[in-house]
Amino acid sequence: EPITTKERREAGNDLHAYGLCSMQGYRPSMEDAHMPCLDLGDKGLSFFAVFDGHGGAEVAHYAAQHLHELVRSEPTFAGENVDLPAALRNAFMRIDRDLQTEEARLQINTILRTLSAKRAAEAASRAQVQQQQPPRPGYRPRPRYVSQGERDEPLQYDPGDVLRAGCTSVVALVDRNDLWCANAGDSRCVLSRRGKA
Repeated sequence: EPITTKERREAGNDLHAYGLCSMQGYRPSMEDAHMPCLDLGDKGLSFFAVFDGHGGAEVAHYAAQHLHELVRSEPTFAGENVDLPAALRNAFMRIDRDLQTEEARLQINTILRTLSAKRAAEAASRAQVQQQQPPRPGYRPRPRYVSQGERDEPLQYDPGDVLRAGCTSVVALVDRNDLWCANAGDSRCVLSRRGKA
């Protein structure tokens, strides 16, 4: 059975509004993350990003927590010679380097513990609901494969370990009149106006 519980959020400011929704579906675990940031500094810019985890959710969540801050801290974002495409490109490169540091590994271990506790609580809630509902006539459960993120003990990285997970990403940086997009991997952005791409 697919997991159809949806995480929904919406917000807005004077310039931009957003709505987001994510659902696990048939996947063994949710590996995606997102970051809407309506106010990225004093330039009237908003930052929106989706991170598609590969091999686990930890790097997607790490990127969601840090990429917008890296963009904001770029000299090409805040300096006299503003170059937003360069700020995005440099932030992508910096997060890739940062993931190799001991500090990042410690943060990723914290993310893994948090995700593991959340998954355990969600699984217990689903099991309780399933026990209360009789199975549909003819229903046979599909074999369930346990992903790395669903093991009893959360995965822990030692400082020198190679990360076993990664993520793709797509980012949109928006001001009053312009849109800048950046991506890593196979994630893409589609601009739509009044329902037309």
